[in-house]
Amino acid sequence: MRIALLVLLIFLAGCSGKQMREEFVGLSIEDVKTSPHNYTREVALGAYASFEKTKEVINTLNGSIRYEHYIKLFIISDNFNKIFTNCTDTTQVGIVITPISEKRSELTVYSGNYYLGNFVFTKLIENLK
Repeated sequence: MRIALLVLLIFLAGCSGKQMREEFVGLSIEDVKTSPHNYTREVALGAYASFEKTKEVINTLNGSIRYEHYIKLFIISDNFNKIFTNCTDTTQVGIVITPISEKRSELTVYSGNYYLGNFVFTKLIENLK
């Protein structure tokens, strides 16, 4: 029992409280970013405009936004199974927006499901023009 508690304390000491909470409930973008399937494109919108437009597109696809971070510019979303049949409701898609300039940003979509990632990426690019 003491060893388990010691291991837990060492683990907790290595993580910030917020990071640990995010990873504990499965909301860390790092999990999604380790996916081998990612799609990237530069878009002609500023980062924050891209972020807001991305949320709108997710809603039109009947997806659920599980977590969003406005400062770090990432979104974790799932529940696309209503519009895309080749996934479960818990298949996650991570979307990261990187500022390039005031009017340009880079959009990267990550997913463990190749087809879902490509589907969401295509819909986002169609709507972020």
